[in-house]
Amino acid sequence: MLQQLQISNYALIEHLDISFEHGFSSITGETGAGKSIILGALNLLLGQRAETSVLKNANKKSIIEGVFRISDYQLQDLFAALDLDYDEETIFRREILPSGKTRAFVNDVPVTLAILKQVSSHLIDIHSQDNTHSLNDSKFQLKVVDAYAANRKDRDKYLSAFNVLRTLQKELDVLEEENNKNSSDLDYFRFQLEQLGEAKLEKGEQETLEQERETMQYAEDIQAAFFDIHQTIEQEGAVMDLLNATHQKAHKSSSHNTALAELTERLESVIIELRDLSSESETQSESLEFSPGRLEEVTERLSLIYELQQKHHVDTVEALLVLQEELAAKVMSIDSYDDNIQALKVKIDEQKQRVSVLADKVSASRKKAIKPIITFVANHLKNLGMPHAELAIKCEKAGHFAVSGQDEVSFLFSANKNASLQEVGKVASGGEKSRLMFTIKLLLAQKEVLPTIIFDEIDTGVSGEVARKMGQMMREMGQEMQVMSITHLPQVASCAQNQYKVYKYDETDSTLTQIKQLDKEQRLEEIARLLSGDKLTEAAMVNAKELMLDIN
Repeated sequence: MLQQLQISNYALIEHLDISFEHGFSSITGETGAGKSIILGALNLLLGQRAETSVLKNANKKSIIEGVFRISDYQLQDLFAALDLDYDEETIFRREILPSGKTRAFVNDVPVTLAILKQVSSHLIDIHSQDNTHSLNDSKFQLKVVDAYAANRKDRDKYLSAFNVLRTLQKELDVLEEENNKNSSDLDYFRFQLEQLGEAKLEKGEQETLEQERETMQYAEDIQAAFFDIHQTIEQEGAVMDLLNATHQKAHKSSSHNTALAELTERLESVIIELRDLSSESETQSESLEFSPGRLEEVTERLSLIYELQQKHHVDTVEALLVLQEELAAKVMSIDSYDDNIQALKVKIDEQKQRVSVLADKVSASRKKAIKPIITFVANHLKNLGMPHAELAIKCEKAGHFAVSGQDEVSFLFSANKNASLQEVGKVASGGEKSRLMFTIKLLLAQKEVLPTIIFDEIDTGVSGEVARKMGQMMREMGQEMQVMSITHLPQVASCAQNQYKVYKYDETDSTLTQIKQLDKEQRLEEIARLLSGDKLTEAAMVNAKELMLDIN
């Protein structure tokens, strides 16, 4: 419940600090006194957007702070899920800065407006006369039926299964889209794969072939070079003969001189190396063969490799082999799409069956709730001066699954005897809509655990005994929750256990709005004022006492 509200630098409010009681409280005040200002500030605590135009002093920030007692409403899991500090007395705060920026806090932890709304929706419901348009809102109508049906667990199970179904369906859509796209390319992929496969590429073959081709292209020159090396070393009178003769002479004298002995050994090594060089040159020269057919074969093979590289925008045979593996995997994947799609469709059919069973269970709970809802509304509207009012609720299958189930719920209404049932907005006056919405709020209050509900002139369009009945019903609601009613009707205000008055007063240079809790005598005067206007009469005071005595 809302225990305390503090407002500073907001519209006509310089500073306001008021505590609220449990049970039913009425809030009264002259038209224009500032009741809507206080309600607007309270709405900011519930996550509504703010404008700097509400700043009384444009150079100072505005602060709205509400203290809520939440110990009886099992909100620990919600606070934990949102990473908020839980406290039995939770403080909501909004700050509007002169710069136009706003800040929100829950127990001094900065939060987004979305989180502020999410938490506050479990704490307070502000209902104004303008909200009666939601009577025609199918979502609101479904909420009413579900609240009475108390089917939250079944709806949660359904929603979980429905989300799984929706995920599977998205997977199928993606798979089918990819399949359609890739299937059109499958023949091209297969052609590319076959072309690479027929080439029978091998790692390193390009470098080997290029070397072989170059050798064959210059075979005569290479062979001549090998022969020249051999001839230069081995022909008569050439290098080898001279070195052999020199070595013999040096060898004879090498035993007499160490340096000469070393040079002789080195000379012998050179002779050995030259003989090996001559032999290798002769062997290479004799083994080198030139085959025009082989050159043509190598050239064609390289041409194929170059063509494939150019086609696939790569530079090596290794890259072509990688591409070949990728194409093989892609073709295999596309070939398996049909099997994957079929397997996923089987899963979807199985999940649809689960969803259908859960949806039927939710539907059954809704249909079971319709009759008692209609009876509840009819009985309470009768007490509110609408004896012939009739509400009909249709719950029909929509033909598809949705987040809320498979049902379409619609309200039809008639306020008069033997009148045809139609949409509420077409057949109900403002006062009739107010009474119907009030009745539905009574129903919701019995079924939903909500700490606080504020009615903003929901009694507009009613008076006399009907207003009295409405006030009594609010007092009954106040036994289970905190109920506040902003009202101009003395019949409603007098039913409250507590009464607050919003008023304006003049300072030297401005007009300010304030609120105060009334004591017993002040309540009598305020209710008398509501009865007679600004000029209090003795008769009005007598009537006010009668209203107060009647309820107390």
